[in-house]
Amino acid sequence: MMFVKGAARRTLIEYFRKTSLNGFGLLYFIRKRRIQRLFWFAFITFGILFAGLSVLAMVLQYLNHPIMTSLSEDIFIEENVRFPALTICSGYKLSRRKVSNYADELSNAKGQSKDYWLRQLTLLEGYFDSFAISPQDGRNLQNALNSTNLAKELQKLSPSCDTLILHCEVNDLNRNCSDIFIVKNTMQGFCCGLQHENLTGELTITLDSSQEDAFAMPQNVDGFTLHMPNWLGRLSIQPGELANIELQIYELQANPQLRDYNLDERRCYFHDEGINQADCLTQCRLKAYIINCQCMPPFPFSADSTVNSTHKYCNLTHIDCLQLVDCKLSYLDRSAFSHI
Repeated sequence: MMFVKGAARRTLIEYFRKTSLNGFGLLYFIRKRRIQRLFWFAFITFGILFAGLSVLAMVLQYLNHPIMTSLSEDIFIEENVRFPALTICSGYKLSRRKVSNYADELSNAKGQSKDYWLRQLTLLEGYFDSFAISPQDGRNLQNALNSTNLAKELQKLSPSCDTLILHCEVNDLNRNCSDIFIVKNTMQGFCCGLQHENLTGELTITLDSSQEDAFAMPQNVDGFTLHMPNWLGRLSIQPGELANIELQIYELQANPQLRDYNLDERRCYFHDEGINQADCLTQCRLKAYIINCQCMPPFPFSADSTVNSTHKYCNLTHIDCLQLVDCKLSYLDRSAFSHI
């Protein structure tokens, strides 16, 4: 037993002599200077505690805010992947048949001929493109119609989805198109929006590109345009064209612990912290119209918009103001599409 104690003592003394922390050695070799030895012991103890606490703090910080990024690729079955809110817009904005009936109503109520009102109603294009008509022509038509709310009449005059979409198939099975598409108010006017709930797989539709029901206006174009949410671009489909569109779905899921980081560190937003670029540009336009013209345009703000109670719709008497705002905001479109 005494041999073991002696060996341990010799080993400890040798350790103090060889260690790079010569303070340990001083603890042994200044045994006769007790006060100085006490100070050295306090210094060494403080250093060890400080180093230990520093390492512990770094470990805890790493565990709470790991700098490691892990990526995983989850595979979803097809039935769990939903269609995005696809929107299909016709190249013409107003139905010739509906506008003709509306011209008959105006002729009976106002006294002028039907042909007169058909010519005047071409000025409705100012709602879709403020630069398409002159401010004076817009005021003349609005004054002729007195208090008629043309913004609300536009949906009645727009082509219905039943006439634009002739046939629908989902996964090679016939479906009623009215169960799949509904009229939606968009930046492009009233379009046919896909009700993507409970809709998966392959969608095949047949569109009517005959233009037989198109009300003639200078800005009319052939075919259709397809729009996707949160995407500022568009896809055009010409008459007689067969277009196969393959959608690759990506779902990004963020770790909720990222909320502990401030925005400057993570440089990204959760869904409840901000809005996407498309919605942001739309809200920016809305504020610009309200501030400058004290009204809101009929597109793309739906009838149940929260601002309807305090702000009225713009009409054709606001064309000069709308032109000014559209001119100032045109840079938004250029900057947005430059990144596509």
